[in-house]
Amino acid sequence: MATTQPTPSPYDAAHDLPTQPPPADRSPAGAQWPANAHYTATDGGAGVTADSLQAWQHHRGEFGTFVRADVADVAGSAGPPNAGWPGAALVAPTLVLTDGGRQLALNGTPCGFDGEGPRGTARILIQEGLLTVLVALTAITSRHQVTAHRTAAAP
Repeated sequence: MATTQPTPSPYDAAHDLPTQPPPADRSPAGAQWPANAHYTATDGGAGVTADSLQAWQHHRGEFGTFVRADVADVAGSAGPPNAGWPGAALVAPTLVLTDGGRQLALNGTPCGFDGEGPRGTARILIQEGLLTVLVALTAITSRHQVTAHRTAAAP
């Protein structure tokens, strides 16, 4: 009887990333990245919204409740550059979701305009419970940087 091997995700290679911090000069002015910044999981870094949504869905089970989301427009940076992406010195994530200790970095989910990428970002933030539909659709399409924190539920 033949056994089948699980089909590897196209994102498995991006999952095992180096843990060295990125060069400090690649961070935006005023950014305060942790000295040991690295990502638990990522997409392929190509800036494709469908790839980012697929990576989010594929890796979601590896994380607890996301408590913070940092979003930037395509010219900005939501976190330090990812050493595991092609052209890593120039590619920074547009969305970083944090569950308290681990981070999921995505590059095809920006903010700052009305388009496929920001709509993908809004979808993720709404489904993760970090923003309401109205706030997500308004803030993600009109702002160049957004930070969302999970607040404690009312008693």
